[in-house]
Amino acid sequence: MSRSIHFADSRKRARTAASEPEVQARLREIVGAEHVLVDEVRVEPYAQDALKEKFPPEAVVLPGSANEVAAILRLANERGFPVTARGGGVGYTGGAVPVEGGIVVGTDRMNRIREIDADNLLVVTEPGVTTYALQQAVEEHGLFYPPDPASYKNSYIGGNIAENAGGIRSAKYGVTKHYVLGLEVVLPTGEIVVAGGRTSKNVVGFDLTGLMCGSEGMLGIITEATLRLLPLPEATRTVRATFRTMKEACACVPHFTRARVSPVAIEVLDSHAIRAVESEFAFGIGLEAGALLLVAVDGSPAEVEREARVVAEVVRAGGGYDVIRSETREEEERLWDVRRALSPAIKKYGTLKFNEDVVVPRSRVPELIERVDEIARRHATFVVNFGHLGDGNIHVNFMCDRADAEAVRRAYGVALVAMLLADEVAARGVEVDVERVLRMALLHDLAEARTGDMPRTMVDYYGADARRHAERAAFDDVMRGAGAARSVRYGELHEDYEQRASMEARLVKAADIVDLLAQALAFERAGARGLDEFWEGAEARDFKLEGAAREVVGEVLSALACAREEIKK
Repeated sequence: MSRSIHFADSRKRARTAASEPEVQARLREIVGAEHVLVDEVRVEPYAQDALKEKFPPEAVVLPGSANEVAAILRLANERGFPVTARGGGVGYTGGAVPVEGGIVVGTDRMNRIREIDADNLLVVTEPGVTTYALQQAVEEHGLFYPPDPASYKNSYIGGNIAENAGGIRSAKYGVTKHYVLGLEVVLPTGEIVVAGGRTSKNVVGFDLTGLMCGSEGMLGIITEATLRLLPLPEATRTVRATFRTMKEACACVPHFTRARVSPVAIEVLDSHAIRAVESEFAFGIGLEAGALLLVAVDGSPAEVEREARVVAEVVRAGGGYDVIRSETREEEERLWDVRRALSPAIKKYGTLKFNEDVVVPRSRVPELIERVDEIARRHATFVVNFGHLGDGNIHVNFMCDRADAEAVRRAYGVALVAMLLADEVAARGVEVDVERVLRMALLHDLAEARTGDMPRTMVDYYGADARRHAERAAFDDVMRGAGAARSVRYGELHEDYEQRASMEARLVKAADIVDLLAQALAFERAGARGLDEFWEGAEARDFKLEGAAREVVGEVLSALACAREEIKK
């Protein structure tokens, strides 16, 4: 297999028209000289996201208004340089990383809350306001903004919308998109558009606000958001319990519903997570525990008293022990300290973390964690699993030493295999962000993981069933439209797969397809046109892929071409 298109040295700055003195002079005219950063020391913080892989931009531009953003994008179109939108830069998807050079448009200066409307339960905000600052501001008015990503103190509202951020309260309150009423967005062409409005029942026409949620800055830069609010709950309570097995902990969840309790949050930690926090911070949790459950409820004082009591009864009946129920706000904060301590605690196990989000039906979480643990054990990689049991969203964290190239390749291979296996855990398949996988590969320059360790890892794990599992890992449904190739469902093959695919194509491993897709997407983004032109280049690199796998890549490129033409219209 040939090497993927990748960046040989992520520390070197790319060079585009954005480096030209005339371009930088015009950027200074648009936003002011003090808001255009070009020296390496000031640019470096904008070169990376939470994964810490650095791709320094040629300049960082900090606009203060939608009109300035529009002028920047019109200049980018005129001179042909890349633009990467950036919020707080605390995500893991690579969307804020300027891998192709050009400029970063930061929203740091657009940090004002313009209006809090208590009568209509909404807030109008600029994109550079942190989630924490917004929550604090509306709570002063007795209002509540539920989305709460783990990075809420540093993440920006614009980034939350672009990533459709969730959080521990999503089990009861949903994710960011459920609170976006309206948006002001600057399109890549420099046009300023307004979508949605100030009412909840805004149902006529296309849902353009929904399209922007989760778009990661690819469809435009958010310059203002109108968000829905709720009345602030009067009280909250938390129950913590430990269990001997993950299966026991997960089995409690449906019993909450049957008892007519809707928890705000249901967080679970596996045995590795428990040992990590206990060894670092000594919370007094028994190291024999197989799982730890944190369950929060909110509402009126009478409601939370009843619901906290019911939750405690349910977990005890389900095998929970060392059950603690908070009585005061201070006690509740101490219970949640265990969850907050996870990120610093697991750093002792590695300087690099492959942090993947997998969503499965919550009843299948024990099976998911069991399979992930098995893969990690086989390949000597430390893994920590924790997350939101209420909606089945588990954070799978593979740890390794950044300086150990072999460990990095091994951890990357294991992480990719875990994602490809996820469909076997879920009843109807697991949604996996394929472009995120491709970005990971590009950001880490890990072509060797696919050409070497990756196929071996798959064969080792699958054993005699390698062929069947490779078939199951083929792409079943490529989403079309403006978001084409962003999300792919791994699942059952098309019914006619056996008839139309050659034996060679059926034996192609999923890693091969991902490798070729990485090349295809990079090729398409570079401005190349036509499938024939791509295939000629691919074959020249001795990359042979035929049959169904080739059709999948063709389908992705066609969808991207259609999306590009639609945007031009």
